[in-house]
Formats: sequence, structure tokens, C-alpha cells
Amino acid sequence: MPWHKEARALMLAWYGGNEIGNSTADVVFGDVIPSAKLPLSWPRSLEDNPSYLNFGSTNGRVLYGEDISVL
Repeated sequence: MPWHKEARALMLAWYGGNEIGNSTADVVFGDVIPSAKLPLSWPRSLEDNPSYLNFGSTNGRVLYGEDISVL
């Protein structure tokens, strides 16, 4: 998302079910302020990942060196 700094807000709308339209409208028009408790997140850059220093493989073998940094 190279444009993220230009956006005033980012909104993810999935897992909405039948009420996705109503719930999205509530957020967009300010009737509800979401708590932003997502099951996952997106890093702004590769350096923001705990696996950044361990990214890649050697001779086809991936080594997981993140240790306790994996959440």
C-alpha cells in the first residue's frame, strides 16, 4: 500500500455477513467508532515484520529464527 500515507483512514470490510452494508455505513458516517481489533495486521514495509532479518532460504531450506518474536 504505497499510498497509505495519503489516506486519512484505512478500513477493512470483510467477515461482514448480511449486515456489512449497514455496519460499513455506520463507520464511514461516524455513528460507530471501531476498536480496530483485527485478527491480523499488514506491515507498512518488509522491515516491520519480525521475520525480516530471517527472510529467505538457504539451499531451499527455510530457517525460522524469529524465536519469540512470532506472534
